Amino acid sequence: MAGFLFIRVRDFDPRSPQAARFEWVRVAGDRLLMRMAQGTLEDLPQSSDNEQVVVVIPGSEVLLTRARLPGGNRHKLLRAAPYAIEDQLIGDVEDQHVALGERGADGRYALAVVARDYLATLLDALEQHGLLPHSLLPDFLCLPCAEGTWSVLLADGVACVRQGPQAGFACDAGNLASLLGVELAAREEAMPARLELHASPDSDADSILTLEFRQRFEALEIVSRSLDVHSVGEWLALSVNPAAGLNLLQGAFARETAWQGRFGPWRAAAAVFVLWLVVQSGFDGYRYYQLREESEALRTQMEQVFKQAFPASRIVRGRLREYMAQLVTKLRQGSGSDEFSLAQMLSEVGPALSRSGVAVQSIQYREGRLDLRLQARDLASIDKLKQVLAANGKWQVESETTSRGGKVDSVLHIREKA
Repeated sequence: MAGFLFIRVRDFDPRSPQAARFEWVRVAGDRLLMRMAQGTLEDLPQSSDNEQVVVVIPGSEVLLTRARLPGGNRHKLLRAAPYAIEDQLIGDVEDQHVALGERGADGRYALAVVARDYLATLLDALEQHGLLPHSLLPDFLCLPCAEGTWSVLLADGVACVRQGPQAGFACDAGNLASLLGVELAAREEAMPARLELHASPDSDADSILTLEFRQRFEALEIVSRSLDVHSVGEWLALSVNPAAGLNLLQGAFARETAWQGRFGPWRAAAAVFVLWLVVQSGFDGYRYYQLREESEALRTQMEQVFKQAFPASRIVRGRLREYMAQLVTKLRQGSGSDEFSLAQMLSEVGPALSRSGVAVQSIQYREGRLDLRLQARDLASIDKLKQVLAANGKWQVESETTSRGGKVDSVLHIREKA
């Protein structure tokens, strides 16, 4: 990539954009043309001719997920994407901007979600200052990316994790070990071979990734490196490859390109194209109606499962996302409590369930006991699952099994051994 102006957003509140704080540095190839500078919006420099502008926002503002989307061109995929992940969003889908990434080998697309108001206000503030970004990325997608390796940056009490070209997350450094454990357990058959920790001088990687974590994932090679540059921002500027990330500037926020100004000679062809779009939009509308119907059915099913798992909870229609977000917060903060036991159980039981071929009908958790209501084709599948769960020596597994109609129904009671 040619030289570029790297701008890192350090503190930005859409309610008071003029109070925002930034870092910036100019980069050419693999070297810095200046030392990292800091300041407010008014202090930001102008970009020079032929110099691209790369803006990086905190990873905590961005959710990266994956979803299957109906076939079609990129425009249709962008329109369908928000509804395909609606139940993963805490806010209303209309308030979120979804950017489309590449399609993976499993047929699912990478999707990046950011609050529309945050992105719009930030871009407006930069534009008023004469800056039009070419790329806008979450900070964790600036980390080095190599096959079979996950990169982790520890700085300022925050952990950024890059799991692939278009996969990653950010979290409080104190939660890194537990969240990494869940992510690694979910990828037991496709775990990375190496974990690279890049720590700022004020971060203690050894205390964050505990001995218990290292023993649990002893096959994982963990390499720690101390950052030896002037600042974390400089290291990110030298590591970023915008072409290999997931640019958030798409759809309504896409940057206008030069060819759009030279469209005049093609207006007749454009009129025909617009007419075709009008006809095509009828089909699109029907397809998106189907997606919304499917989303509504899934939401109803999720609420039923949630009520089965937590019968004491009362759910207001359409508020499931908030309840789940509150539950996740409790799970992350509840070390030593029943919630922590549930999180630990799910992180270890989940991979075994996903490989068993057994269908989960419902999940309940009460007073340290996890009850799984299952359905299988034969008794052997249930017995094999019991053996796998009991093999780790930590869980006591009991079952109640009945057979009817050519299928086996079973309830597994799982609790930690005394």
